Amino acid sequence: MVLWLLSPGTVRWVISDDGFLIGQVTLSGTYSLLAVGALFGVIGVSAHRWVDHWLIGPGWFPQVTTALGPGAMVGSMLVHTDGVDFSSSGRSGSRLRSSCSSRRCDTGA
Repeated sequence: MVLWLLSPGTVRWVISDDGFLIGQVTLSGTYSLLAVGALFGVIGVSAHRWVDHWLIGPGWFPQVTTALGPGAMVGSMLVHTDGVDFSSSGRSGSRLRSSCSSRRCDTGA
């Protein structure tokens, strides 16, 4: 909700590349998000349990590496900066990448 409030008006109510209306919150969309999140959680726990005996390091290290590694890899495949989500906001993808490479991700909002 905070992201929606802080976004410029040109971003709201635009059809995304995936066919979704940006800014619209629906009950079916919320249930879908919960179901997909639960499914990914079960898949992640199953994968972690499967490779757990091969991981080394203190107790927290295997948990962090099995979460951040696949998360960064899949996240980079899902986010594409040439879509309408970034182009209609007036921000270029290269500017977002360069400003997010610093310690604090400043998108210029």
